[in-house]
Amino acid sequence: MTREAWVKKYGPLAISVTSGTGVFPEVLLSQAIVESSRDGIPGESLLSKQYHNYHGLKVWPKFKGKSVNLKTREVYSGKDKYINSNFAIFDTIQDGFKGYVQFLKDNPRYADNGVRQKMQRSKFRL
Repeated sequence: MTREAWVKKYGPLAISVTSGTGVFPEVLLSQAIVESSRDGIPGESLLSKQYHNYHGLKVWPKFKGKSVNLKTREVYSGKDKYINSNFAIFDTIQDGFKGYVQFLKDNPRYADNGVRQKMQRSKFRL
């Protein structure tokens, strides 16, 4: 499925999940495409296909759901390093999208650096 077709298919879900949250559906969809693509096709990564985690969300302190431990590539000081991390598992794509919104709300990094406030002021829409 092309990126355009993926956005057309899941855009309404993204709009519904983000409504009233201050998170823009375009941001949710864009990050999902980047994080879940395999060979340029959105939603084809192992994490998204098997675990409905389209954003590469690792377990965070307030997360209370199931998780899976997988090998992942991280970049430290410009160098690739492979480590194992616990990733959140979601039951559906809708749950995965809701998990992304919750992650942004729960994670002080985003509040402390004004990300949510900037998202709330943006006028960009699907």
